[in-house]
Amino acid sequence: VRLLRNGKLETVYINFSFEALYNAEGEIDGIIAIGHDVTYQVLGHKKIEANEEKLKLVIEASELGTYDFNISNKIYHRQFLESFHPKDLEIRNRALEKSLTDGNLMYTSRIILPDTQIRWIETRGKIHFDAENNPIKILGTVRDITAETTSMQKLEESEQKFRLLADSLPQHIWTADIEGNLNYFNKSVYDFSGFSPARLEKEGWKAIVHPDDRAGNVKAWTHSITSGKDFLFEHRFRMHDGTYRWQLSRAKPQLNQDGEIQMWVGSSTDIHDQKQFTNELER
Repeated sequence: VRLLRNGKLETVYINFSFEALYNAEGEIDGIIAIGHDVTYQVLGHKKIEANEEKLKLVIEASELGTYDFNISNKIYHRQFLESFHPKDLEIRNRALEKSLTDGNLMYTSRIILPDTQIRWIETRGKIHFDAENNPIKILGTVRDITAETTSMQKLEESEQKFRLLADSLPQHIWTADIEGNLNYFNKSVYDFSGFSPARLEKEGWKAIVHPDDRAGNVKAWTHSITSGKDFLFEHRFRMHDGTYRWQLSRAKPQLNQDGEIQMWVGSSTDIHDQKQFTNELER
């Protein structure tokens, strides 16, 4: 109903109860009506319904599955466990054991569907406990991550092949991010310089470049990073015995479909003997 209260017209929700009134002869001669204001309860219920609808839409849009698992349901639990890939069941068991301590469940595993198809899933959940702190149920979500997991596996396999190939080459192979920070060196770099990965990461790649060549090296590298043009530079690298040898370093940017630089891939080739021969010819 619309009621004028405190000078303001408001929409009010009221529960009405009607009871018949009887006279001495048992005949109805009136009705008593009682109204109970339930505005706050109704508005609260409407708000909950709206939030539930929003949550439903979000879950459907994100392609999440939801579950409400009663831990005491042993039959359903056994069927659920039978769907896990044998190699991943222990992952789930360890995650569940941990969740009984902190109340949060999260794991990634494979499941085997009735048609024997294998899918990757990401499971999250919240453990609910009773008054005696015993776990009674788990509420959570399940997301199919097969596509992204497969894509990640292919990427890792590709990267592993790249590293194996790079380590088999006598040339120095290295990569850098879009800002020019070198983040990978093949085995040849460590064998040549005598640096460990930890030392090279700490001191930086300039530590193996001849002091007289560093400024020019940085200038040329900075120009390539800012312009996106190929890097080409001759400089000297320090060997593990303290001597220096001339190298020809090249790097090309790797572009995505939109032509944006994703990373840089470079190589450094020993040209010391050619350099000395050229110097001899010039003399």
